[in-house]
Amino acid sequence: MKYDVVIIGAGILGSTIADNLAKYKLNTLVLEKGCDSGLEQSMSSSAIVHSGIDPKSGSQKAKYNVLGNRMMKGLCNDLNVDYLECGGYVCASDEQELEHLKKLLKNGQERDIECEIISGDTLRSREPHVSLNIKYALAMPTTAVIYPTELTVACLERAMNNDVKVEYNTEVKAITHDGASYSIETDRETINCECVINCAGMNSDLIAKMVDKEFAITLKPKRGEYFVTNNIKPVVSSVIYPVPNENGKGVLAVPTTHGNVLLGPNGVYQEDRNDDSTSASGLGFVQANTQRIIAKFPTDIIKTYAGLRSSGNNGDFYLAPCNQTQKMFNLVAIDSPGIASAPALAKEASDWVVNLLNPELSSDYQNERPRYVKMAEYDLATQNQMIKQNQLYGKIICRCEQVSEGEIRDAIRKQNGAKNLTGIKFRIRPMLGMCQGGFCETEVVRILADELGVDITDISRSGKQTIVLKGSKDESV
Repeated sequence: MKYDVVIIGAGILGSTIADNLAKYKLNTLVLEKGCDSGLEQSMSSSAIVHSGIDPKSGSQKAKYNVLGNRMMKGLCNDLNVDYLECGGYVCASDEQELEHLKKLLKNGQERDIECEIISGDTLRSREPHVSLNIKYALAMPTTAVIYPTELTVACLERAMNNDVKVEYNTEVKAITHDGASYSIETDRETINCECVINCAGMNSDLIAKMVDKEFAITLKPKRGEYFVTNNIKPVVSSVIYPVPNENGKGVLAVPTTHGNVLLGPNGVYQEDRNDDSTSASGLGFVQANTQRIIAKFPTDIIKTYAGLRSSGNNGDFYLAPCNQTQKMFNLVAIDSPGIASAPALAKEASDWVVNLLNPELSSDYQNERPRYVKMAEYDLATQNQMIKQNQLYGKIICRCEQVSEGEIRDAIRKQNGAKNLTGIKFRIRPMLGMCQGGFCETEVVRILADELGVDITDISRSGKQTIVLKGSKDESV
């Protein structure tokens, strides 16, 4: 089968592009080398919809951050996913840092971004746990937070509802172009298409070089490590930034859409594109630098993790058609503020396809994407009504996050549904609470096996190499 469009990568960019193209009469395929959507850079980011004040004037980052920030709320509302309008503050501890705030203020005014400089005392009246060393802050009310995996899953779900095809566990090995169409060789099959969109995250430069041997952008992974607090008494309700430096935005305190707080990241360049391990030195750096902005480091830490960013040697986003073949569009070096910029970057790429292929709008496009059932959000009367309709909504599997068996089964059955523990975890949050799956993980394994019609020893954490349980058929291992 020949496709009109093949999108390489099912992170927040690929999924949002697929969602845009689903409105047209196009035969579209998304290829993802991982086992699910949004589980790499999208999942392990800071999840912030930055206001757009910080990027260098004239850069692609500044352009698409500002545009994306203004588009994100509408996209989230349209897809019924969480959007936390929490605001943000860049904090200054002395007069020298105040001068930097003034530069950021000027950027904001020139970019028509709502912002103002306030005193440290005014900030502490809003955020009482901010350090007493903070003398000034730049308030940015349009800063927000999303749950990137939720948005990514939702975009692909709606795209799939409108006949976009998705193939997981499919890695691109080579791409050739014969002057009329592309041939994409994967580890499973060879696929033909008219045009390609490359948004393959950490491997996007390698994909670009399959077609254009002279492609100049090279990525170098930048690892960021984080602490996660529980969601009982969040230490902040807004994004708290230090004054940024040449290495990035610094160590932040970030509220999440589920009440936890992220503390981090550091920024360490490395050669390995897959090593997302944490380190004592990295987490120690995060802890020490958190105390620049927060008076007391929280004691309710429930998890640490690391994420990789695809930083390019060009210092900016790169998005443009391939120089060698004009029907391939590359999105490379999309690091921070990639989450905030995603809706605008996706529009740029999908508009390029529409202008190139001139497709008709679909006459039977399905816009509605119902929200996942979340029993913990309902009042008691609504919960009782839901349980009368489905008794499994009353059987709590995850005590920490109050997730029922009915919700877990829904998350498996839906379009773009979960097929492993990680997929369940980042859709509806069992195993993400205080006990980190200590009580509920085995029950989730049971439910997955039952819904997928497989043995419990076939259930993985996040793909074939991460089988959770060993059974009699594996006794030789």
